[in-house]
Amino acid sequence: MDEMSDQLADKKQNKWDNNKQAQRAREEAIRNQQKFSKQLTECPFCPDSPNVLKHLIIASGVRTYLALPQRGILAPGHCFIVPMAHVNSTLQADEDVWSEMRVLFFELFFFIFDAPPFFPFFFSFGRTLKSA
Repeated sequence: MDEMSDQLADKKQNKWDNNKQAQRAREEAIRNQQKFSKQLTECPFCPDSPNVLKHLIIASGVRTYLALPQRGILAPGHCFIVPMAHVNSTLQADEDVWSEMRVLFFELFFFIFDAPPFFPFFFSFGRTLKSA
């Protein structure tokens, strides 16, 4: 009888521990989602973010847009080609996004800045979203 009550007590304690662990995991997932949403909302490049200065957007395609920098320029004609959908880096963008960037903007810049002393250069930088 004593052994049976110990088994029942162990089962009840395990069930309590499992419920407690599940509750903690659920609360942590909610906190992580809230942090992630806040980071997306505050992203300075996402077009839906209130931090994007809309008056700096020069041209817009379906998947990308061209904008002037919010602060400082690297060279005359410096601007950003930004995907509409949030990606940590343009290297992670879909082929459709790359195609639009190439057709709408890269080729345009090579046409405009083809004469010396100008030469277009492109680089990509990434932003990571902290998960915790």
